[in-house]
Order: sequence, then structure tokens, then C-alpha cells
Amino acid sequence: MSFYSKYLPTFINNCTEFEVGMVNELATDLEQCGERLGADYAYISKNKTGNARPLTFAFYAKGGKFLGRRTPNTLMAS
Repeated sequence: MSFYSKYLPTFINNCTEFEVGMVNELATDLEQCGERLGADYAYISKNKTGNARPLTFAFYAKGGKFLGRRTPNTLMAS
């Protein structure tokens, strides 16, 4: 099975058009980061943290083992 991304309802319900475009532009970076971490998939979400809803990418291995979380800035820097 190859690497894939899943949009969580928190992203679908709270994203802006700009964020959708950003996620599309970062697709290759997202996959490369996932491969470096040994991830099988990533969840794209905007969970509420305080008064904000930051865009985050959570990477998981087969069986649901959490491997790491990245924001757009840390994803591009890695």
C-alpha cells in the first residue's frame, strides 16, 4: 500500500480556499516527509487549539502508530 492522506472533518468544515490550495501545493512535501518518518498515511486537520485552528498534518504507520505532527512551516523546512 502506498502513502495516502485523509482529510478529517475538522479540516473540511473549517478550511479556507487558501488552505486547500496550500495543501494541494504541499502534496509532494507531505509524501516525502511521510516516507522519511516511515508513515503509511497522514491526517490533515484543523483542530481547535486555544482560540485558533492551526492546519496540521499527523503521520501514522500501519496499525495506527503515531509518528509525528507537522505544520505547513515545519513540513517545508524538513
